[in-house]
Amino acid sequence: MVLAIVVVLLLSSVLYRYEGGLPKQSQTPPNLALQSATFYRPVEARMYSFNTCASTGLNPGTGTDGCWAIGSDTPAQVGNAIAALTPSFVSGLIRLEANASVTPAMIASYNTVRGIVLAANPNAKFDIWFRADKIGCTKVAAMVAAMQGVLTSGIRVDAFSFDDLSCVSASGLQQLVAFAHGNGEMIGGDCATTCPGLDYIAGANTPVPCLTACASANSFNAASTFSGLWINQTAMAAQSKLGIPILLALPNGPTPVDSASNTFHSDWVNLFTDSQREGILSSLAAQQKGDCYALEYPVFWPAGTVGPPSVYWNSPGDGSMLQFMAGLATTYNVHP
Repeated sequence: MVLAIVVVLLLSSVLYRYEGGLPKQSQTPPNLALQSATFYRPVEARMYSFNTCASTGLNPGTGTDGCWAIGSDTPAQVGNAIAALTPSFVSGLIRLEANASVTPAMIASYNTVRGIVLAANPNAKFDIWFRADKIGCTKVAAMVAAMQGVLTSGIRVDAFSFDDLSCVSASGLQQLVAFAHGNGEMIGGDCATTCPGLDYIAGANTPVPCLTACASANSFNAASTFSGLWINQTAMAAQSKLGIPILLALPNGPTPVDSASNTFHSDWVNLFTDSQREGILSSLAAQQKGDCYALEYPVFWPAGTVGPPSVYWNSPGDGSMLQFMAGLATTYNVHP
């Protein structure tokens, strides 16, 4: 009799959350990014991109050594703008094209920015980006060589990020992860499928950033409508269950497009008003916790054009947008 009572009590303690014979299901997986001291407040900022356009001489004060992507701003101005958000993770300062290496000008600019940001947050981490699909999805050795080239260049990064990791085989991904971790680096990037072993998932295409209805039924001018459709909760939850922090950037690719076939990133730079930008950013910042991601605040991002030379949106040069984002980050992206 006593044993029966004990069993009943134990069962009751296990089943107390059940209703109607079914357990309550958590609607929201844990937000690993916001819970991480490394990823809770990420920013996206692009200084160098499409470095094959070095002949355009966009890099101020350093000749044509690399393709500077932020107009006339200096590295010190870039660093001060990023530091205004006291970020925990700075993504995208340099993206290397296939068969390209870090140049002395890139290192000098990067070190200037890094020093300013570390003065604001000594624990901030930094990545460098590669393009897996452009290097070659099956050319794992070349991707490893690209990472090794960064390590031997003397530039101090904390993470390797890759575009389009979904195109790399499972065994190839394991090799990339093993190399990065073996050299004390984190590794992550854009992965729209399943990429086990990564330290973070980041980028404008991970997870799928827009439901089909977004491109087909709405102009991006309707900022409040657009932002409500933007997050694919199903894809986000599926990625979150992998146990990998998710960092979400504004779209910067050929899709999605608006009703006039203009890309989102072109509209962001060339068409949107600050009020519309604020509406989208406010919605995305507020949705972070429930949708399992940390928003990469676009300090110098996205690009206004598709190809090189590509000048990126300059938030500190756009009225009070930088201060607006700093306020959102202070409210929604708090140190865990």
